[in-house]
Amino acid sequence: MRLIRLGWPEGPHPQPLSHARERGDEGPVLPFPLGCRDDASRGVGKGLGDGATPAAWERLRAVAPTESAFMTPEWLEVWWRHLGHGGGVRPLVLAVVDDRELMALAPFCRAAIGGTGLRALRLMGGGVSDYLDLLLTPDAERRGSALGVLLDGLVRHGRGWDALDLHGVPAESPTVDELVAAAEARGLPCAVLPGYARPGIALDGTFETFLRSKPGKFRYNLRSRLKRLGQQGEVRFRSVTEPADVHAALDRLVTLHAERWAGQHTATIFSSSERGRRFYADACRAYAARGQLDLTLLDVGDRTVAGSVSFIDRDTWYYYLPAWDPALAAYAPSSLLLAHLIESAYARGLRRFDFMLGEEPYKARWATEERRTVNLAIGGSGARGRAAFLALTAWQRVRDRARRSPRLQHLRRHGLGRLRAAFRAGASSTDYAAASREEG
Repeated sequence: MRLIRLGWPEGPHPQPLSHARERGDEGPVLPFPLGCRDDASRGVGKGLGDGATPAAWERLRAVAPTESAFMTPEWLEVWWRHLGHGGGVRPLVLAVVDDRELMALAPFCRAAIGGTGLRALRLMGGGVSDYLDLLLTPDAERRGSALGVLLDGLVRHGRGWDALDLHGVPAESPTVDELVAAAEARGLPCAVLPGYARPGIALDGTFETFLRSKPGKFRYNLRSRLKRLGQQGEVRFRSVTEPADVHAALDRLVTLHAERWAGQHTATIFSSSERGRRFYADACRAYAARGQLDLTLLDVGDRTVAGSVSFIDRDTWYYYLPAWDPALAAYAPSSLLLAHLIESAYARGLRRFDFMLGEEPYKARWATEERRTVNLAIGGSGARGRAAFLALTAWQRVRDRARRSPRLQHLRRHGLGRLRAAFRAGASSTDYAAASREEG
């Protein structure tokens, strides 16, 4: 196995993936498209075939034993273009190839750890991706070898980083146990730290049997609210799936989201940032082109009163971001929309409906199971690696105490935006992906 470093053109605008092509005997043009540097020879990769092309990336992503909905080349390319570059952040995408077959892909970016002067490697996509992970082969034996090659390469060329700071890793991913074991075998300090709850519904049986499993009052409220909302005008659900239709639908959702979160500080960049709006517009168009976007709107008469952005990947419906008109809170339009989405997931034959990160009370009313994410902190070798590891774990302890304090959570939500911004400088941006997974 060989470790390949995938280069990245400088600046905020990498060439689109659609321009990727094979380059004769120089080897493939790599993702984003990237130059290729063999870790052994430090020259251009020779004879790699399609070992690290975008197509190989997608093949590995499709079988990787983890949640990979936010690990597509398109998502990470759009993230880098709109959100990732700047502030000294630098990409470092590494691939492990075995006999022209991609065994592991690590789309890292290098960023400062607060004001410590230390640098961490984090996974691209932070702040807008609930789940991030390494992409690894499902073959356990080859996966272990690939992780060893990856860590050995990082340690050997360790001057550019001081720690791995991996947030949002699904707790059931083999990365958790196997990367930690490989790090410990190499004498690197490491810790598995608590992340967030990720409630969901196991889509067993039918939607009708699922509803019957809920209390009578739960079912009555759905029927009653739908009837009362219908008195305001014809109730209609419509799904936007074509890239050309995404822009207008997102504009309405942005307006609803901004109204819903007016005066509060848990709103995501979906409605509070021009860069965020551009990111979501491009990402949603890209996922519509992939056939993985569901943008559903709830109309009453000629007015859109609620909507949601969801992604469908493999056997899972990812309920990513809802929005609704706060003037109609008495009718619970978000609950009516959610019931429609769950019914749609059943109709598609999917196996799980994922509420994404967060323990909001409304999720508990619907969920039938709960999984979690974890954060992995792995220090590099030497004194800088140990210092970086201690800084990351100390910050996590502070963050966990804040999350357990109702008073601090209330302050964060209802006024202290500046305090939140100050803390953000020392944290992985993935922490804030969960901050506004509220009900709309």
